Amino acid sequence: MFWRSALRRQERDNPAARRAVAAPGGTVVLRLLAALFLIVATQSVALAQVFGEDARVDIIRADTYGRVIVSFPDRQLLPKLKTRITNGVFVVLFADPANVDVNRVPVDLSDYVTVARTDPDGKGLRFALNQGVKVNTIEAGEKLFIDFLPRNWQGMPPNLPPEVIAELARRADKAARQLKAAEELRKDQAKGAEISVEVGENPTFTRFVFRWNVPFTNSFEHEGDTVTLTFDHGAEPDLSEIRAVPPAELKDIRATIEDGKLQISMMLAPKVDVRAFRDEDAYVIDLTPLAAVVEDPDVARLKDAASSDLVQERQRDLPITSVTGRDVDDGKVVVNDDQPSRGNPEATGGQDLGKAAFVRAEANRIGDTIRLSFPFDRPVGAAVFSRNKSLWMVFDTAVPVDSRPIRAVLDKMAESIDIRRAGSMTAIRIDLVDQKLTTIGADGSTWIVTIGEMLLEPSKPLTITRAIQTNGHSVLKVDLENYAKIHQIDDPVVGDRIHVVTAFGPPRGLLKPQRFAELETLPSAQGIAAVGYSDDFSVFGETPNRIVMGRTSKGLSLSKAARVREFDLGLAAPEAGGRRVGFIDLTDQATSTPEFHDHLEQLRAELIEADPKERSQLRRRLARFYINQAMPFEALALLRAMEAEDLELQTDSAHHIMQAAALTLAGRTDEALEILDRKEFQTNPDAALWRTIAAGQKRDWAAARAAAPIARAAIGDYPINLQTRYNLAVAESAVEYKDYGGAEAALAEIASGPVGRDLMAEYDLLRGRIADAEGRSEEALARFDRATELKSGQPSIEAEYMALRLRHRDGLMPPEKILERLDQLATLWRGDETELKVLRFLSQLRVAEGDYRKAFEAMKSAVHAAPNADTARLIHEEMTSVFASLFLEDKADEMKPIDALSLYYDFREMTPIGRQGDEMVRRLAARLVDIDLLDQAASLLQHQVDHRLKGAARAQIAADLASVYLKADKPERALAVLSKTRQTHLPVRLDRQRKLVEARAMSETGRVDRAVDLIRNMDGADVGRLRADIYWNAERWQDAGEALERLHGTRWSDPLPLTDEERVDILKAAIAYSRADDQIGLDRLNSKYVKKMSDSSHAQAFAIVTKPIDARGVDFLDVARRVAATDSADAFLKEYREQYMEEAIVGEDGLPPPETPAPDADAAPAAAAATEAG
Repeated sequence: MFWRSALRRQERDNPAARRAVAAPGGTVVLRLLAALFLIVATQSVALAQVFGEDARVDIIRADTYGRVIVSFPDRQLLPKLKTRITNGVFVVLFADPANVDVNRVPVDLSDYVTVARTDPDGKGLRFALNQGVKVNTIEAGEKLFIDFLPRNWQGMPPNLPPEVIAELARRADKAARQLKAAEELRKDQAKGAEISVEVGENPTFTRFVFRWNVPFTNSFEHEGDTVTLTFDHGAEPDLSEIRAVPPAELKDIRATIEDGKLQISMMLAPKVDVRAFRDEDAYVIDLTPLAAVVEDPDVARLKDAASSDLVQERQRDLPITSVTGRDVDDGKVVVNDDQPSRGNPEATGGQDLGKAAFVRAEANRIGDTIRLSFPFDRPVGAAVFSRNKSLWMVFDTAVPVDSRPIRAVLDKMAESIDIRRAGSMTAIRIDLVDQKLTTIGADGSTWIVTIGEMLLEPSKPLTITRAIQTNGHSVLKVDLENYAKIHQIDDPVVGDRIHVVTAFGPPRGLLKPQRFAELETLPSAQGIAAVGYSDDFSVFGETPNRIVMGRTSKGLSLSKAARVREFDLGLAAPEAGGRRVGFIDLTDQATSTPEFHDHLEQLRAELIEADPKERSQLRRRLARFYINQAMPFEALALLRAMEAEDLELQTDSAHHIMQAAALTLAGRTDEALEILDRKEFQTNPDAALWRTIAAGQKRDWAAARAAAPIARAAIGDYPINLQTRYNLAVAESAVEYKDYGGAEAALAEIASGPVGRDLMAEYDLLRGRIADAEGRSEEALARFDRATELKSGQPSIEAEYMALRLRHRDGLMPPEKILERLDQLATLWRGDETELKVLRFLSQLRVAEGDYRKAFEAMKSAVHAAPNADTARLIHEEMTSVFASLFLEDKADEMKPIDALSLYYDFREMTPIGRQGDEMVRRLAARLVDIDLLDQAASLLQHQVDHRLKGAARAQIAADLASVYLKADKPERALAVLSKTRQTHLPVRLDRQRKLVEARAMSETGRVDRAVDLIRNMDGADVGRLRADIYWNAERWQDAGEALERLHGTRWSDPLPLTDEERVDILKAAIAYSRADDQIGLDRLNSKYVKKMSDSSHAQAFAIVTKPIDARGVDFLDVARRVAATDSADAFLKEYREQYMEEAIVGEDGLPPPETPAPDADAAPAAAAATEAG
């Protein structure tokens, strides 16, 4: 039948199907069904990565066993998972998070499971087993069957339910039908591909349709006036009629076939726009005449005016004529292709397609933070900016970018991802679901873009200055050292044109949006992005380090810079306004201690003497007093007592808002937001006021920004201190979103009045952050220092941290002084995001200073303090990368061996999982062997063999472990580990490696004949030496002499002198022949090597051992004793390590690992990988 042949073909080509067929247990039918199901999974489109997908748990309690079924309804196959049992705990580990509720398992299956838990990150299930319980798992499609079997269970494990088997059969049948359809399609393709070319001339454009009779793939390139279309089939099209009478938009069209691929080149007439798209079995190109794009004479005049302002040597003007190019999608990309790349003569703005076919973008997730890496093979200019919810990334390269990893990671975060190329420019636009913070970093020629809810490493801010040209025109100037190119990009969403300036590293940008009368600049993490409101708006380079923005016809209309109002903390507050549902009248206040106590005693006395009917109102008044006097816990106790006595208050909105206010002031923001986020409070301005403050305390900046506008209707009715808290929360959320204009506006709203030191410090902190972002470093330092001097807790600590970062960045303080103060801050302040920031900066500086131990200790402190925080995860990933680079790039070799080993053992939980971690352990074991810590080396490798590795990789490390046991004089242990890991179908080189070690171990345990038989059919220098050593150690002298002589072949006739090792071998051969009483062999050896040995330091010894057998005496015994003292085992192990242990660990399937770059200790990774002790 067809499905049988298809199964055999897939078993041959698909390792997963082959393993499914060969899997032990179950019936042949089930194995065939499992294999066919794998076939349909591999033939279909790969599933997108799912984050936190839901799973269903069904529990079945049978008479003799218990069963748990974990199902993933949205899948056809289970996600990647591993299972294991450790210390009586059965563990299921998923590659990706999943929402699985197993809380009912110990209740329903109490005879088998005592406790069941889901890991906090959703990647693991853990079941604590009763004593003696066995576990059997079966994977069937999207379901995982977990059977808990009692101690006395005998026979085969339980079968799958009939309906599951039927479903697998149905899917297998579907797979067979799909394979049959694919087979028929291949037959159709074998008939021969044909292409037809159709041309249709319309009033406004001409359409070319390239239609195929078979499925096809193609590539499209548009350079200048040439369009190149490449198809994956080699059919010859008929272009004779088109070439004879070409349309007006086409000069010529040609077709060539190379390497079985059809390439069609179209030479276009000037001023022709190109639009291309795919339409089922055809590819369509539309040619539309356009007006020429030429340089406006006014632009040239503006450039001349800018050039005349130079006081230094006149620089070459940059051309700004735009060459229009379009990609295959709607929307236009305009780039300045004729501009040379500035600042880096080797970075020409694009990459050589012959050297780099494409750039494979890398993407990973760290909590809610996304890290994108673009590893170019040379430095390229870049610009990164935001507009509304769209994130733009522009790179000066024509090399295609593989965006599949980006699309997979941004699956639910982005609405769409659009990549367009034109000339030597690639533009990537990501339309985000919600606006996010973006930062960029440069690591060599790699650009790293981070998208998330917090600002990690802000770029250095650029400053816009006003200037007057010699022609009297006003312009704006930005000093951007080493900028690269200037592009023009049409925004398909807004419909206007963005002028983009790219630059090389380090990252610099206009961190906040700025609006002027005739243009606006967009917030950028790298480079410049500006939008003009007039047709003659232009952006060009005045010098290699300065960008000018202006108009070609006249100057810009610029207003004078507005001064932002500071606030004075010393005047009285305005009175509160009207009454609303939820309004908390906080007019009860006291400014001195006697008045406070008098007022409190008065309220308490009135409450005690009051009539029960009036008591509720007086209690509410007292609660307001507590809230106003920053006594939230007393207010909470009173409000809850009121609610216990009067159940109607449970539905009273004003009562709940007052509770939320007290909870907010008490720092219990989660409880406060649980109340304030209720539906009935969404439009309540008083609730919005407290929601803004609570969300700011929780660092939920999006929620704070959403609530702030609603609260404006109520803010004027509250005292100055609450108004200040509200405005500070609004300003901080704006700063976190890099909306510095909005932050300035919020700070300007703060009215004069008495406030606490903490609010004053927070105000100065925000002012300092804004000043730093706008490039005013001195003002920023002054603000940070002022906030630090107030000593008001968290704001002061964060201000000092920001000041230390700024001083380090600008080189204003020695690193050792900064480290000393950071250590003090890490001790002084605990428990929030500020602590994590301090620890992260501290660990980074420790790494820079080479103090890895203290860096890792800082990381441990951060992870212990807040294991689920994004910053803690980021520190963990950064330090894990540093840890890996120490032991993978041999940086630890610069340390003393004992220090390096101590560092590893103290922080071995940072060992990365996978091949990198296994390779690290292997290298460390080799280091341990070098300093004769053999037991420790064996322990590391034994753990790898027993718990970490499978397949060929396990067999390879087992051979290394056996060699360590040999060096430790434990050959029996070596044989045991080799026997335990024996398997068939190993790679040839690995099989040889294991046989050499096993033969050596056998010889050292006296099993000489078996050792010789094991390597009988092998050859090579290493085998020859091992064979000679086996015979020598067994005192089989005749065989030893012949083996040693054969080992060196014709070296006796070479002109090169013998090495020390070779001379020792010749001496051993002579001794062996002598002891075997083989005078003929001894004479033959002497005749061959007498000349070479007589010219060496071993001449006398060789003369002694080659004497006639009857003449040997004491001197012969002395030489033989000294030669025998040379340890052949050490020589064997040295050669083994050089030949085999320097190789990378193979995969489970025996294939070598893919070439991946080693981790960079200086990089700042965007996701923290889970670690496992090695």
